[in-house]
Amino acid sequence: MVDRVFYNLEELESEARLAVQEVEQLTSEVDDLLKSWKSLMDIPPTTNDELSEVYVGCMMNYMVSEKLLFVGRDSEDESSDTTRESD
Repeated sequence: MVDRVFYNLEELESEARLAVQEVEQLTSEVDDLLKSWKSLMDIPPTTNDELSEVYVGCMMNYMVSEKLLFVGRDSEDESSDTTRESD
């Protein structure tokens, strides 16, 4: 019985060591991620004009793709418009 208790204690101790190693590895990975995030935060901010240009460009691309903004017309559309006006 005493041998079984010692065996269980040794088994628990080895599991605890593995758990500590996993925690240390995860802590290291989190530290690496924090360093990467901090390096990204060191990128100088852009001006409002640059952000506005990017925003307008993205919105125009979205509107064109969703057919909310018509960039140009076909010649057939123009001819049909003139025939409607003359009727």
